[in-house]
Amino acid sequence: MDISHADKPLTRFAPPAVLSAAVPPRKITRQRPAAAKLRSWRVIRMCSRGELLYVEAPDRERAEAVAIKQFALDDDQRSRLLIRERP
Repeated sequence: MDISHADKPLTRFAPPAVLSAAVPPRKITRQRPAAAKLRSWRVIRMCSRGELLYVEAPDRERAEAVAIKQFALDDDQRSRLLIRERP
């Protein structure tokens, strides 16, 4: 008895060895989330002498978070930040 599969069409019921030889494996690709474009922000700490800091961040909220970390601000001082996008 000859067990040749050449004369039979490939179906989902064919033995796995026959299907794996005929169908190339699928390449699994994962899409990475698009990186947000960084924009330049000017952050001024309002005090008797204004302190200026330039920050690169995708949005205003993240620019504020970076400035809070850089200036080491407490809750009262956070309200005195002036954040503007640089032209």
